[in-house]
Amino acid sequence: MIKLYVNGVPKGVMVDDLFLADGKNMCFAACKGDEFWVPLIEKAWAKLLGSYTRIDGAFNEHDVLHTLTGAPATLIRHAPLRNDNNLKNAHWEMLKSCDLQDFIMTLGSE
Repeated sequence: MIKLYVNGVPKGVMVDDLFLADGKNMCFAACKGDEFWVPLIEKAWAKLLGSYTRIDGAFNEHDVLHTLTGAPATLIRHAPLRNDNNLKNAHWEMLKSCDLQDFIMTLGSE
């Protein structure tokens, strides 16, 4: 059973031990070496969404991080064409503060 958080509420997602593979290689996500946690979490995520086909990058990183950890998550959209130094400085200060507090952070691009 993999514990995920749906809208902040813990939910156990039962996964089986059947995984698609082509010989020795996993068809989806895989770990290096002998670890096996990545395909287990991916399978739980796919089951939560209803299928593997719904894992298509349509989710923001903060949504995934919130679902995996249950921790609050914030999305900061940075518009590079917008020349607002106050906004850029505010985002930078927030990132530095989060780093000092050892928050988990992720970065994505559109």
